Amino acid sequence: ILFVVRRQYASDHHNTGTMFQPEEINTGGFRGGGAVRQIDFGHGGKVTMLFELPEGVARDLDVDYNGRRILLAARRNGSDAYHVYQMEAGSARLLDEEAQSVLTK
Repeated sequence: ILFVVRRQYASDHHNTGTMFQPEEINTGGFRGGGAVRQIDFGHGGKVTMLFELPEGVARDLDVDYNGRRILLAARRNGSDAYHVYQMEAGSARLLDEEAQSVLTK
């Protein structure tokens, strides 16, 4: 099972307006610090960090139809916009080498 770790949204944005894109009216509400992790209940609930975004956030994980790739949206920090990335299932390897270097800096 894959999951995203992130800070709690501000209470005034609990269910709406959680993108906080640059140059939007609510840009200041962005709260970075997130990660993508995997939990394996077949191995006692072992949690593996796939990658961490200390100033950014990942969201909207989606596994493709054959289970080999994961799509996700991520941004490095509050001034970055969201981008869509592909990740190899079961690893921390992003399928785009440029994205790998950008998100893991």
